[in-house]
Amino acid sequence: MKLKIENLQIKLKENGQEIISEANLEMSAGEIVLLSGQNGSGKSSFLSAIFKHPQYVINSGKIILENKDEEDKDEIINLTNLKTFEIAKQGLYLSLQQVPEIEGVNLLQFLYRAYKNLNSKSLNNNLENDLENDLSILDFNKKLLGFCQKYQINPDFLQRDLNVGMSGGEKKQAEMLHLLALKPKFIFMDEPDSGVDKEAIQKVFSVIQDLQKDFQIGFCLVSHSQNLDKYIKVDKVYEMHNKILKLKF
Repeated sequence: MKLKIENLQIKLKENGQEIISEANLEMSAGEIVLLSGQNGSGKSSFLSAIFKHPQYVINSGKIILENKDEEDKDEIINLTNLKTFEIAKQGLYLSLQQVPEIEGVNLLQFLYRAYKNLNSKSLNNNLENDLENDLSILDFNKKLLGFCQKYQINPDFLQRDLNVGMSGGEKKQAEMLHLLALKPKFIFMDEPDSGVDKEAIQKVFSVIQDLQKDFQIGFCLVSHSQNLDKYIKVDKVYEMHNKILKLKF
C-alpha cells in the first residue's frame, strides 16, 4: 500500500494566498517519514490541508492511495476531494500538535464510537483482524486496558473527558490509545515530541515503533528534534523550503 501526494498546491480560502506552491511526498506501508523545515514554512498547513481543514483549499495536485485488492490488482483511490470523515475511513489519521478538549465525552466512549463507525469496506484491515468488528464496549474496554498495561499508560484516561485538564504528555499518551485501538494505515503526527516530558516521549515512540513493526503502519512525523534517531529509525526525510516540499534524502 502506498500514499502518494503529487504536485499539491495549497492556498488560504479567505484571501487566496498561496501557502504551498508544490508538495510531493510518497509513503509506503511501514515507512517512517520525517517532514522537516523551519518554523512557519508551511508544514502544519500542509497536514491540515490534506485532512480538509476549512481554512485551506487544495488548488491543484492530487492525493492518491494505492492498494492491492483481493485479486492482487492495483486499486487506486483518489482522496483529493474527499471529506475529512471519508479520508479517515480510508485509513488516514492526523495527530494535531494542540488537541481540543471536549467535555462530556470520555475517551472510552469516543474511541468506541469511532471503532464502530469503521465499516468492513474500509482499508483498515488491521482493525478487523485485531479487534474484530463486533466487540461489545466491555470487551473493547478490556482491549484498551491491556494496551494501558503494556505501555504503562494511566488507565484512568479512559474514563476522563477527552483531553480535559490533561498535561501535554498526558494528552499524547491518551492519543496513543487512539492509534492502538483504531490502527490507521497512515498516520501524520505534528510535533509528537513537542511539550512532552522524556518519559511520555519514550512511551509515544514505543507505540509508534510497535505499530510500524507489527502492523506495517506508515508514519509521517513533523519534528524539529535533532535526536529523533534515539527513538526511531527514519526511512526518508522530506523538507519544506520556500513553499516547496520535496524529498531531501
